[in-house]
Amino acid sequence: MLCSLSSSSLPVPEHELTEAAAASEAAPSTLVLTVQLPLIGSMKQLELSIGEREVILETADGSAYAPLVVKLPTAVDDGASSAKFDKKKDVLTVKMPVAAMEEEGQLV
Repeated sequence: MLCSLSSSSLPVPEHELTEAAAASEAAPSTLVLTVQLPLIGSMKQLELSIGEREVILETADGSAYAPLVVKLPTAVDDGASSAKFDKKKDVLTVKMPVAAMEEEGQLV
């Protein structure tokens, strides 16, 4: 599920949201957001907000890209989520474990 909202003339970063299967039954599955950011040199230039059902990514100065808003198809454990920027590939990878209640098929 991809979603981006932008009212500016700045480009919205290319991105993909996928689900990685759990390594074991005890571990939750994980949503993985991959964002292509060729105009960014480091994580310091980014402002990332991970919520239970939404991810918002903006550049710190607002000049390279329009804000990216991605609605998540399921609730995630935002406190256990992690992000890493690969400088060589210019890619931000955000890993978000699916919330435990969602894993059991119950609503949070």
